[in-house]
Amino acid sequence: MADTADISHGIESITFQTANTSGETAGQFPDFASGVTTRDFKLIQIDSVTEDKDDDTVEDIMVEDMDDPLLQLTTEKGRKTFNLVSYDLSPESLKYWLGDKLNETSEDPNNGYYVNNPSFELPLQAIKIVDKKVAGYAQRQWEYMPVKVIAKVTGTRGKSGLLTLSLSGTLLGNKDKNGNVIGNYRHKVISE
Repeated sequence: MADTADISHGIESITFQTANTSGETAGQFPDFASGVTTRDFKLIQIDSVTEDKDDDTVEDIMVEDMDDPLLQLTTEKGRKTFNLVSYDLSPESLKYWLGDKLNETSEDPNNGYYVNNPSFELPLQAIKIVDKKVAGYAQRQWEYMPVKVIAKVTGTRGKSGLLTLSLSGTLLGNKDKNGNVIGNYRHKVISE
């Protein structure tokens, strides 16, 4: 039960927002409730949200008079990555993730089409994931930033599949307005 263990189960919601990476608010987690440049991730494919962290790279320091390492040095921290898949290919979704834009120039042969923007670059993101409530366990909210997200449309176009919007993200180091390295994720219990 909740007094001896905690779990993280299911997804109630996933929200993205442009990360605060410069100015007075650099490094501060955003107020997701503000709605400023937020995007709710919808139509999430079942069991498609994965989170992983690579092992840290370590180097054994060996000496001649010992068979085992004298010590281990961490030379590189492992990367934390996220993968998410959605069936949401709405114009709003493709605009946010890929920069597609409706062409409304009447003389242009692309008039009425959503056209990709070759120079579009998705800004670094902040992610908020809210777990589902499970009887007897606390519900949690997880936040990560800054995250470099790569979005692409993939999948099978046919009778046995749907195209999907696939996101892969890498959690980057976080710095405050003074350039100090600060935490890049946080979590809290939002209901018991």
